[in-house]
Amino acid sequence: MNSGNDITNITTDAKADGKSTAIKFLKDNLSFRKLLPSLCSISLAMENFLDTLIHASAESINFSGENNEFVVITMPLLLQTSKSLGRGESISLMRRRLTELEKLGLLKIYKHYGSSNSARYAVYEVKDLTPLINMAHVRDRATEKVKKSRHSKQSITLTKDIFGCDESTIMLTGHHEVQVFWHNKLFNGILDLASRLSAKDTRTVIDVECMINNEHLSIRALCSSDATSSISMLSDQRVMRPLNGYCLKDIRRTMKKLERQYGKNFDRRLVPNRFCIDIHELCSLMGLKPSKSAIEAVVVKMRRLADTTYHVDASRSPWFQRTFSSIAFENRVFSDTYEFRYINSLEIAREQGRIADLFGQAIESFTPRFYTFSLEPHLFESLMSDRSTLFISHPGLATEQGGLVQRIYNWSKSLIGNTRKSNLEDKWFSIHDMYLNLTPAARYDNFRFHFFNALQKFACGDSEFKKGVAGKSLIYGYFYHYQHIDGQDYFRVERDVNDPLVGDMSPANKHRARNLTIDLYGDRLELPAIDEFSLTE
Repeated sequence: MNSGNDITNITTDAKADGKSTAIKFLKDNLSFRKLLPSLCSISLAMENFLDTLIHASAESINFSGENNEFVVITMPLLLQTSKSLGRGESISLMRRRLTELEKLGLLKIYKHYGSSNSARYAVYEVKDLTPLINMAHVRDRATEKVKKSRHSKQSITLTKDIFGCDESTIMLTGHHEVQVFWHNKLFNGILDLASRLSAKDTRTVIDVECMINNEHLSIRALCSSDATSSISMLSDQRVMRPLNGYCLKDIRRTMKKLERQYGKNFDRRLVPNRFCIDIHELCSLMGLKPSKSAIEAVVVKMRRLADTTYHVDASRSPWFQRTFSSIAFENRVFSDTYEFRYINSLEIAREQGRIADLFGQAIESFTPRFYTFSLEPHLFESLMSDRSTLFISHPGLATEQGGLVQRIYNWSKSLIGNTRKSNLEDKWFSIHDMYLNLTPAARYDNFRFHFFNALQKFACGDSEFKKGVAGKSLIYGYFYHYQHIDGQDYFRVERDVNDPLVGDMSPANKHRARNLTIDLYGDRLELPAIDEFSLTE
């Protein structure tokens, strides 16, 4: 944060040069020059403005303070740079773009008053631009018309250079655009919409019509024909989260072994999509002692995950097609029908045991002990390519029994993520909105019962959460504010900025900042890997 003396010095210099506006641009933001072509969270006009700012910063030789943390840009320099790039050069346009940055929470305005007590000099301090990466999308680059020009080809090449260095992405390249996508939220944010809320729901087929990324998606969940099979429940994510982390660590160990044997450029196809886990270890990862009852509960969850198949009709969702199609044909035709199963090719090794019988000989029993399985291919590819914090979640979720709480966390993370969302600060959802967003496949009365129970369980402070009385709950890094107005229940979601995993100083935000370390001229991108054993999901 700047002191008053810093602001005074800058405005004094501006006054001496006959300039009424100065822009302090964080030097670390120069790294965004190569990332701009891939951002979907800003308009084309804002993209051009930020590009102009970065170019002007590179031209400026006036640094604020001895630590050279900021680059100081005057308005004439900004206008001159914009003109040289063939863009708008009016002062009102520049100030309008700066105001837009302020609304996004990425800029702070300092005013220096003259003797007439009027705002004669202004300093615009542009903050860290990293939050732009996780902000909600406002444009779909895949549907934008790309001009066949040298500039467009250079943008695509730069994007490929940036993301090609980062193993946390999977790239789908074609003749028209570069698509970057992640699959970590497939089972924890999309398909879980069709999961059962409780064991009382005995349906063997669940159909859900939903809106994902503002597009229609149809999901059907069904179980195998076996009489003992059933559709997965939201509480089964208590198994999925530690299982993801276990598989990720196993993949990392295998990759390090192959790297030592064949070098860094080893064939990644040598990493098998095949895992084996002892159910006792899985219980431990879930915070359970491997007692008979605990093992039986985990066995049932594993069986449901293996028996449940999700059929997705994405014919009305171009976004889903582009994101999850394994192959794009030459004419850019993507798949529109999908079938997903979390666990594939399941093998079970049973352990022989003996149960004492008070009235006769002991009875032999066979309990599942070792599970060998393959992960859904999209999920496996994400784990294979992940070099970031995509799969980090609160450790408490591995022990959280509430299925709806698991779903609340998935939705909150998809809605807000790890960064500030200014468009959600004053947005209130009705109880019916929450129902449609969280569990549209469940009965409304069941959802309402479990939802208020969750809010009461995680109520802030010592006060009891009561219906009809304004309150606040903290659910694994996200505040849920509650109000009862005119007989209706309303809720607002807010990120806990001090939370260790989704707050401002979370591993994801720190790692994101490290990954954007580029030298002044943007010639080098450093992507340091995080500790593989710090992952909990």
